[in-house]
Amino acid sequence: MEIALHTKAMTQHSIEMPSLSAVRDFLECPLCLQMYNNPHKVQCGHRFCEVCLYNMTRNKERVCPLDGKRITPENAVIDSDLQAKMQSVIAECPQMKKGCEWKGHVNDVHAHKMTCPFTDVNCPKGCGKVLLRMEIASHVKKNCISTFARCKNCYVEMSPEQLQVHECPCEKYQCPAGCGQKDMTLEELKRHRHPSNGQCIYMKVNCKFKDAGCTYVGTKQDMESHMKQSCDEHTNMLCQSLSNMTNKQKETEKQVQRQSEQLKTIQESFCQYAIFLKEFQTKQQELLEQISEQQSKITSHEQQLATKDNLINEMKLQLDQCHDVIDELKNGSTNGTLIWKLENFRESLNNALLYKSFSIYSPIVMTSKFGYKLCAQLFPAGSTDCGGDYMSIYFHLLATEHDDVLKWPFSHKISFTLIDQVENGEAKNISYTIVPAPNASNYQKPDQKMSGGRGCHQFVSLEVLESRNYIKNDCIFIKIKVLQKS
Repeated sequence: MEIALHTKAMTQHSIEMPSLSAVRDFLECPLCLQMYNNPHKVQCGHRFCEVCLYNMTRNKERVCPLDGKRITPENAVIDSDLQAKMQSVIAECPQMKKGCEWKGHVNDVHAHKMTCPFTDVNCPKGCGKVLLRMEIASHVKKNCISTFARCKNCYVEMSPEQLQVHECPCEKYQCPAGCGQKDMTLEELKRHRHPSNGQCIYMKVNCKFKDAGCTYVGTKQDMESHMKQSCDEHTNMLCQSLSNMTNKQKETEKQVQRQSEQLKTIQESFCQYAIFLKEFQTKQQELLEQISEQQSKITSHEQQLATKDNLINEMKLQLDQCHDVIDELKNGSTNGTLIWKLENFRESLNNALLYKSFSIYSPIVMTSKFGYKLCAQLFPAGSTDCGGDYMSIYFHLLATEHDDVLKWPFSHKISFTLIDQVENGEAKNISYTIVPAPNASNYQKPDQKMSGGRGCHQFVSLEVLESRNYIKNDCIFIKIKVLQKS
């Protein structure tokens, strides 16, 4: 019994978890596992619903079920901070799937649930049925067995609404006209008072010439004398009715004639419309054929345009390749020697000091028109291995369409010379020559657009670079030369 009471108390105050736009675990009571309802904080800092806290400590030891610490329910306080957080969370009605469109703050869910028409509730009459709140009134009025009543004659159970219109076949009736006939069932009473076949002598009926215009109403006994006394009147009524019917027939014939003429006009109009429709359909078909023919021509033209676009794109690609070749030939060298001018050098040097991986590529150098192709790569402040104290220089072999007819590995020496731009006196150029290593991958036929770099990490120190006229007018010159085979 204690468990049943505890469960009932929990059920009465708990709120089913609604679908929330932002649900947090701290909004759930650890006892009922539902959204907090009037949360209270105990001494150890844990929170519980007000009713959960009361039921937990009513007949048990007063300890927190989460950490085992002793608590005093009387000193528990309402957690206003948690209530404020709950107030900021928007909830939907738990019966949303059944059709309820209510939305509101979490603290209002419990109050809404008490009036929600989509909530399941027990029949208040105690019949055991569980229905939606909106269905209770109709159920109690029509279908609840706890409100059924029995007919005093046939003893059939039915709702109060049905009992009001119930025509019991077992109940005895007497003729309401006062003819003296009684103890009749409902069916017998209906036959007794039938307008044409009934036996009741006091039942009032209409005169048989009512449709002709007679307004007399009387009992069956009085009706016989009325028929005898009103023969002339009935005859005049029949004649008048016949005359009226004849006039109506003539008017009807005139209406039929007018409608026939209207129908004939409509038929003629319809025939003209049918001819026009046929001509329109013929023209429409001709237009459709013309449209189809034009569409075919457009498709053909589009295909031709697409073909021409492809040709134009291919020509553009070839033209771009030609421009690249022209640029290479214009700025580069085809005799194995290149004087490389680097303008705005101090800006490049500053960028290299800021960004250690900064480098500059030279124009291409070719040993001959169809020979080897290569380029130099200069690190103004040195590569990452030099710590920003030296200028580094490397060369890269570049792939060409003639590589398959050249001899590999590459076996030429390559010299790099930093030119001293002195006008008077002896120039002190700085040179470095690379001797090929046949087994190194850098000297094999490039399998990509550019091979790996090979060169000098410490080509010239930045201190020496500033000591003479290596930098002049913010420019330096580096001579790149491919020497004879080693």
